[in-house]
Amino acid sequence: MAHKPRGLDHRQGGSYSAMTTSGITDTVLAETGPMGSEPILSRKIRLWCIVLIAIGAIALTGIAWDRFGPGDRPPQDSVKPIHASKRLSIVPVALTTQLDILGNVSAGRGVVIIAPFDGVIGEKKVSLGESVAAGDVLLKMDDGEIQARLREAQSALLKAAMAENDISHWDNGPEVTRARRALEAAQVTLTNLDRKVIETKGLLDRGIVSSDEYASLVQQRDSQKLLVAGAQQDLTVAAARGGAEGRRLAELDLEVAKAKFADVKKQADGATLRTPAAGVLMRPAPSGLPGAAPTVVELGSRVQRGQALFTVADMESLVVDGKVDEVDVNHVRVGQPVNIASDAFPGAPLSGRVISVSAEADRDASSKAAVFNVRAAITGGDDARRRSIRIGMSARLTITVQSKADAIVIPLGAVQRRSTGDWVTVEDMQTGETGDREIVLGSTTTTGVEVLSGLRTGDRLVIHR
Repeated sequence: MAHKPRGLDHRQGGSYSAMTTSGITDTVLAETGPMGSEPILSRKIRLWCIVLIAIGAIALTGIAWDRFGPGDRPPQDSVKPIHASKRLSIVPVALTTQLDILGNVSAGRGVVIIAPFDGVIGEKKVSLGESVAAGDVLLKMDDGEIQARLREAQSALLKAAMAENDISHWDNGPEVTRARRALEAAQVTLTNLDRKVIETKGLLDRGIVSSDEYASLVQQRDSQKLLVAGAQQDLTVAAARGGAEGRRLAELDLEVAKAKFADVKKQADGATLRTPAAGVLMRPAPSGLPGAAPTVVELGSRVQRGQALFTVADMESLVVDGKVDEVDVNHVRVGQPVNIASDAFPGAPLSGRVISVSAEADRDASSKAAVFNVRAAITGGDDARRRSIRIGMSARLTITVQSKADAIVIPLGAVQRRSTGDWVTVEDMQTGETGDREIVLGSTTTTGVEVLSGLRTGDRLVIHR
């Protein structure tokens, strides 16, 4: 049986060595005796085969070591250095910076329908989401309570009008007339008493009447004088009520009564609510008060005067309301062009423009970050496209906040961050020497970072790998 030399299966040239060994082995087998005994010549041949195989293996190992081993390598300058670098010439490029803002579609203009007075909804004609035309009846209020208040206001108006009329003719009015007559009567009585006192004094001097009678008459005259003085004061007070201040007070009372009557009458006349403009009927905006319940507009619901019941949204003036954080808000300005896109109304982005940027932060209760409200008006799109847009749909605003035709943009890998600032390595075009230069960075783009100062067109930038 032939023995396969060990250690040749995995080496280069192993197949060749195996093939050579197989040929010699066949010869040896041919010379072997029938009893399996081996002649001395066969043993020598086998020994010489083993020696030759060993010598061939050593030779092959030397060749492989000479070619692939570390003893003899190519010159150092022919190998690419580990810290290689490349050169990049500075060329100005067009740079456009865009800001994406997520928002929702809403109506740019809307009319809020409010309750005309405190009362109960007696009849409801429409539902939320319906399209309405100008003059359509929305609902009717139960006017029982308001009619009662109208009658009270009318009664107060009549009384105030009568009082104002009396004060206008106060000098000939009943109160002044009564006071004047009372004074005249008191004066007549006093005149009669004065005459009697004089006559009685003459009789007393002649001894015809007693002194007691005279004294009693004098006492009556003095009392009458007091009555005349009181009547005079009453007339003065009564006449004063019809003076400038009294007349002004009556006029004010009349004006208040007229205003109240007009207000209540207006409320009563508004018992039937009609839409002032065409649009889509929507739920009113929330009041924003904590714990405020949503408005319920149903048959029999009690509402308060001034309470928002509906909003008629103008679908011809669509806007998108979004929020931008404090880092980007200063890049957004009124009048900037906007592209508006949405998966809800697919197709080419609609054109628009920014119409308002909030000056006050609207803090989100779920986040400590300050955000600002941004509103953009949709100005593009045909009628069919605009009809596919619904209030409340999500949309994406893409605002071009910066556009430069000759900006300098370099790879981020070229920037060296140091404690003193940002630096780059620049090669001198004439001498080939390299040196560091401080730069000022701008906004980061998808291809690199903008350089605001420190580099100019034609500079050669060295980028270390």
